Formats: sequence, C-alpha cells, structure tokens
Amino acid sequence: MKFYNRRLELSELERINTLSREGIHVTVITGRRRVGKTRLVEEFIKGREHIYFFVTRKGEPLLLEGLANSVREKLGYSPRFADWEEALEYLITRVEGELVLVFDEFQNLSFGSPSAFSQFQKVLDSCMNEKGKHIILMGSYVSMMNRIFTDEKEPLFGRATEYIRLRPLGYKHVHQICRDLGFNASEVLTLHSIFGGIPKYYVMIKEQGLEGKDPLRILEKAFYCDFPLLSEEVKNNLIEIFGRNYHTYFSILEAVAGGHNTLTLISNKSGIKRDSISKYIASLTYDFNILEYRVPVTERKGNSKKGRYFIRDEMTRFWFRFIWPNLTLIEQGSYKRVSEIVEKGLPMLISESVEALARSVLIDKGRCEIAGQWWNRRGDEIDVVGMGRGEILLVEIKWRNRQAGVDICKNLLEKVALVDDETFKKRRFLIISKGGFTKAAERFMVENDIEFWDGKRLLKELI
Repeated sequence: MKFYNRRLELSELERINTLSREGIHVTVITGRRRVGKTRLVEEFIKGREHIYFFVTRKGEPLLLEGLANSVREKLGYSPRFADWEEALEYLITRVEGELVLVFDEFQNLSFGSPSAFSQFQKVLDSCMNEKGKHIILMGSYVSMMNRIFTDEKEPLFGRATEYIRLRPLGYKHVHQICRDLGFNASEVLTLHSIFGGIPKYYVMIKEQGLEGKDPLRILEKAFYCDFPLLSEEVKNNLIEIFGRNYHTYFSILEAVAGGHNTLTLISNKSGIKRDSISKYIASLTYDFNILEYRVPVTERKGNSKKGRYFIRDEMTRFWFRFIWPNLTLIEQGSYKRVSEIVEKGLPMLISESVEALARSVLIDKGRCEIAGQWWNRRGDEIDVVGMGRGEILLVEIKWRNRQAGVDICKNLLEKVALVDDETFKKRRFLIISKGGFTKAAERFMVENDIEFWDGKRLLKELI
C-alpha cells in the first residue's frame, strides 16, 4: 500500500539529517505498535547509506552477531563486535561518509544487554563531533523509551537531540486511505471507530482482499472466525507491556470499555478494591498512556472531583468492549452470536467516536478554542461544549438513522442554564443529526437561531 501523509515527520528527519553533517544527532521516535514508525523511517532512508537493525529480546552475543551481519550485508564487511561500545564506535568513526544508523525497538536492549545504554552513552559523549552520522532510535514501549531518555538517573538522559512522538493518522488521512480501498463515507467512519488512525490495520484490509467489503464482514475475518487475523493482536501487545499483572489491568480496561469510568464504578465492576485500584489506573493513564483522564470541559483537572477515565485508542476500546468479554463464545465457535453482539453494540461505539471527531473538527474550523464533554453529578450531560472569545457553543449529537424532532432542540436550549455562569457574551447552539430533522424541528431551529447539520455535512467537515 502506498505511503500516506507524514510530511511533517519526513521534513523533520530531513532537517535533522542536514544538521548531522556537522556533528552526531540522535533522533528518538516513539509511538504505539502499528502506528507506522518503521514505515516512516523506511521512507526516509530510501536512497541513503544506512544500517537498519531490529533489536529482539536476545542475549548480547546473538544481538551483536546479528548487527555484524546487518553491517556486512549493507557495507560488504564487518568485524566481530565484542560489545556495544565497540560496535557503535566502529560505525561512527570507521565508516566513512554519511550514514543513518537505525535501531528499531531500541528499548529491548535492556533485556539482553544490561550495560548497553551506558556503553551507548560513552560512545556518544566521546564521538559527538563526528560528522555525517544520524542515529535513529525507535521504540513502541513508550513509557520505557521515555524513561531511558528523560530520567535523570538513566545513562542516556539528555543524549537525544530530537524527539518525535508519532501519533495515529488523523481522520482526513484515514478517509483518504479508505476511499482508495473502495469504502464509502459511512463505512470509513465505521472503520475509523474500530481501527482508529493505525495504518497497519488498513494494510491488512488490502492484503486480505477485503477492499470495499462490509465492515461487519471485515470484523468477522479479523476477530471471530476459524482463522482470525487479529484475535491476539491487542492481547499479546498489552501482555508484553503489563507482564504478570496483566489480568488486573485487563479487568480495569474491560470495565472502562463498558462505560464504568469513575474509580468507584471501575472498582465495583472489576472486583478490585477501591484502595488498591488507584495505582493501576495511574499506571494505565500516565505510564502506559492507555487511559485518558477527563473532567467536564468547564472545570480544571486539578480542582474537579468529577473525573472520568476513557480508553484512548479505538482498537483497544473495541477489543475490550466486544472481543475480550466474549472470548468463550469465540473459542466455542459461536461466531454468529458474537457477530450479533457486535452489530447491536457498534452504533454506540460509532456515536462515541463521532462525538470525539466533532469536538476536534469544531476546533480545527475555528468555531471554538477548546471543546470537550460536560456532565454533572445529577446525570446531566452535554455531548460537546465549546468555549472561546467570550462565547459558549453547546452541541447535541444524535448519530442514528431517524430524524431529530423539536424535543431535542428544546432540550438543548434548556441545557445552557447548566453551564452558563453569565461570563459568556454570546451563546450559540448546534445540533448534528445523522438522520436529519423533521420539518417542525427545522422551523424551530431557524426561529431560535440554532445551527443544524445532517450526517453528510459532518462527514464533509471532517475531510
């Protein structure tokens, strides 16, 4: 599949490479698995002299032998390396001309070579003025990569000259990929709600000949059939991160995926005691970056006691909502039953994604400066509240096939009293309805200065 977007990242790598002609530059690239780190670097090193080495969890002798083989294959000759200091010093000082040196999954050196980072530090400090060498260190275990380069106690603290955090592709680029694969606008939204902006999953669709197929058929092939393509994808990746305590983390994520998103609700659903669950949620939020902590958009995180937790990644959210809780059915071969469960619950998942996309598009289009959800302890909720320039924007989203009526319009107007503390000079309203509006609702909105979009309008705004 062709390479999409990443122009900013490629431009940054080009800039760094130019700087490396006057002295060594070390670029650290982090991002979750499948986000496209390796493909980005492959595009960058095309036509350049480079050494690419994937670091597996092997012992140091085997890793060094593998590196020597990579060097020999690329440059025609390589000595045997006794340790990482000798290997890195050779590549920096003995290889003439410009060279891009790439270590993929760099954090894995800690498993087979405990002293590797200290050896890297020693060489980088002694050879920092060597010209023409650009070292790229990539890692999917984001919290470990952050610790290696930002913890003052670590040998490589401060040795990264540049840091690129590769994020998932935005909706606009996912739309481009999916349209090239033969999906219509509605199907693109569905696929994005499941796979998010992770390129690898769309590559899978193409490689498996699933272009233009019903998304429900793609889900069957991916998760619940005799030979599923992604059945172990989320599970194996997270077990590698969480280690032996993965069952505890999985219980928390299943609870959050099911809508139990306060500490008390998560504790009750998962069966983990309230006084011990906080440390796990803190790790999921701040170390692993899997959960996101939100408060009502009108409040500050440090002051609010209304915080809720949400799963950041679409694929992880889908898997813990539909696959992990139904593994018994899948293992029993009850694929039809699982398909029915997914088909019934998918509209709610898509609706949640639509709300997030609407928040981002309103900011991108300059309709507000900040946007987020709003709720209170009584159970009142507003899908999107946008604020900025002394104005407040209230948005109601109905992502269903039937038309929205006057009752929805009146309800939105009443909600302004919940959030307006008279500090806003202007109040604006927007209703987004996938199924459109009744004639009566349209008249009411015109009379009351309420803006309204149907589903097609939102999908158009997103791209």
